[in-house]
Amino acid sequence: MALTSSGQISMSDIRTELSDSGEISLKEASDGTIATINTNNGSGYRPDGSAPHSMSEFYAYNHTNDNTTSWSSVPGDFSMSVSGLSSTTANKTIQLTNASGNTTIQCSSDEVGGFLRVAASTSSTPSSGHAQTATITVPDGNFVTIFLQFELTDVSAFSKSDGTSVRDVTFTNNSVQNTALQITCTQGL
Repeated sequence: MALTSSGQISMSDIRTELSDSGEISLKEASDGTIATINTNNGSGYRPDGSAPHSMSEFYAYNHTNDNTTSWSSVPGDFSMSVSGLSSTTANKTIQLTNASGNTTIQCSSDEVGGFLRVAASTSSTPSSGHAQTATITVPDGNFVTIFLQFELTDVSAFSKSDGTSVRDVTFTNNSVQNTALQITCTQGL
């Protein structure tokens, strides 16, 4: 399991990540004396082995990283509702490990419940650029946070779409998909 990507890291946390049970020094942990540093972690997510050594070099370090793309911290299912030719938004984040290239986030469509779109960014919560399928380039690396903003728009003036439907959201990077998120969309009720 990877170390935290921010906040406080203790020597005990580093020792546990390196599967060691004795006394360790930061130098021995950082230079590979205790255990060979796993280079499947991107260069920004592992100690560089050079002095001065810093505990922050261990942010997001995963000693057992096998370089497999995976999704984590997937938002829980939630509901959105809209009425009267308006829009509403919901801000969420998702974590991506061992990212590579483009990431797509696709919202399934339905004729009932409004028009669901998403915008995505790796730097902060986006407030524009919403689309049914959003594509962003993520930096290759061990650990990436993707900031999301979902937008539900009332389209009752254009179609008979009042009602409720459940929409699937599919996240894809490096041909690895996550389909765990569902959004219940309600329009005009």
